[in-house]
Amino acid sequence: MNIVTHSNDFHADDCLSTFFLKQIFDVASVVRTRDEEVIKKADIAYDVGGIYNKAALRFDHHQLGFNEFFPNSTIPLSSAGVIYRDFGREILLKLHPDLTQLQLDFMYDFIYFQFVQAIDGNDNGVDAVESAQINYVTHTTSLPSRVHRCNHISDFDAAVTLCQTDFTQFASYIQLQILPQVSALKSAFENRFVVHKSGQVLKFSGSVSAELINEFERQFNCNILFTVLEKDKQFRVVCVNQKNSFKLKRGMPEEWRGLRGEVLSQRSGISGGVFVHKSGFMGVWETEESAMQALEKAMQ
Repeated sequence: MNIVTHSNDFHADDCLSTFFLKQIFDVASVVRTRDEEVIKKADIAYDVGGIYNKAALRFDHHQLGFNEFFPNSTIPLSSAGVIYRDFGREILLKLHPDLTQLQLDFMYDFIYFQFVQAIDGNDNGVDAVESAQINYVTHTTSLPSRVHRCNHISDFDAAVTLCQTDFTQFASYIQLQILPQVSALKSAFENRFVVHKSGQVLKFSGSVSAELINEFERQFNCNILFTVLEKDKQFRVVCVNQKNSFKLKRGMPEEWRGLRGEVLSQRSGISGGVFVHKSGFMGVWETEESAMQALEKAMQ
């Protein structure tokens, strides 16, 4: 098949789209042009042509009247987002054919909100701060920024390879690191009101990724402030960061920070204090009861 996208400067949107299309179609050539006759004759046209029609394999998003979104997202789709929404499951199965249906459905949503949505936001000029995508959209090490630099130091093919590498690495990370955590963390979200009446505290064993907490907050429409976990026969109260930020939603009390042992216990009025990190992101206690008492004071 011959696929066509626009000429002149390329962006993460059309480069990622090129990689996506190569996963699901037998692509013989990629033509970059704005010649309308060439675009009309293309087997697939994307990010150019002024038409979105899945059946006709037309995937532009610039035209008036285009109003397409990924489910439960308020960010307008770019061509990459449209192609991912329409063919994302097929793309993921091509990369990871052993996924179960439940794993596939989870990865499909998770990768959109943690990866593809930022490309949509960048290409459509959505304010990075308002959409909480600052790390992905505007940082000089972000995928859109690195693709932009390829316009000046390399070429379109190199930019497509860059997008391919980032996407495939992220998908592999989800399969190997995130999927094994899903069942336990989902159970923790379902039982969060048992742990604390606010529903803003999770309890589980082992570590869990911040991205996964963000995803389940979205799915459960809630705001988690703390996690409690047992490690090395001690209990940690870990404060949750704001999305894509080092800023804590709620930290350990200032007067506890940097303290250890008996000094911490005396200052906090809670027995069994081990230490509180000087940044306030975590406190460690000898017993679960003490950890929950510390958490209650931190929530005040």
